Amino acid sequence: MASYAYGASRRSHAFVTDRREQKNINEEDDFGFTFADSEELKAQGEDKVQGLRKMIMPLLNNLMKNPEKDTILWPNRDKTIKAFIKKMDDYIAS
Repeated sequence: MASYAYGASRRSHAFVTDRREQKNINEEDDFGFTFADSEELKAQGEDKVQGLRKMIMPLLNNLMKNPEKDTILWPNRDKTIKAFIKKMDDYIAS
């Protein structure tokens, strides 16, 4: 026997003939999100910002050393900067 399925979906009010089709409709509507408390998210964001600050400040402090010199000697900076960018990307993704 067929049943009528209600839901907020692309196939809203779809006519469902069996449980397998109902399961497929539900899986299509599951976008992989969960609910979280806004305070929890805010705390996580603040932690990430503080972590990024701890990563970036040593670089900025080192760049400010010896302000009387016009030139900064930084051999292999491309390799060092790429490694730092990867470290930041990995941190943000975690």
